[in-house]
Amino acid sequence: MNPDALQIIFGSSSEQATIGSELFVDDVSYSIFPASTNTIAENKKMTVYPNPASDKLYIKSNGDAKTITLYSMDGRQLMSKYFSGNTSLSIASLPQGNYCYTLADDAGAILQRQTITIVR
Repeated sequence: MNPDALQIIFGSSSEQATIGSELFVDDVSYSIFPASTNTIAENKKMTVYPNPASDKLYIKSNGDAKTITLYSMDGRQLMSKYFSGNTSLSIASLPQGNYCYTLADDAGAILQRQTITIVR
């Protein structure tokens, strides 16, 4: 799957910015991740549940989806799993929060993209 977005994040440890203040950048990082949805196929029966989730995500697929990839909301890839048919993904190691996932086929075409919430 070829990435189609670049996200650049600037971080600073200084006080809160005010009008006319200067920004001293301590760190710069970037993430590359798939952002467009123009390759999402229609009428594909796939389900990722529960939402919200706590320890596991379950993926029910019609067989077309082969990879689930989980991203943080800032675009960092956190985990990816290749599978065939139905499967589960352990998310017990991830902190509570919102995440984005994609389901892709063997060619890397995104079949589904949604957000998921992890609660503890």
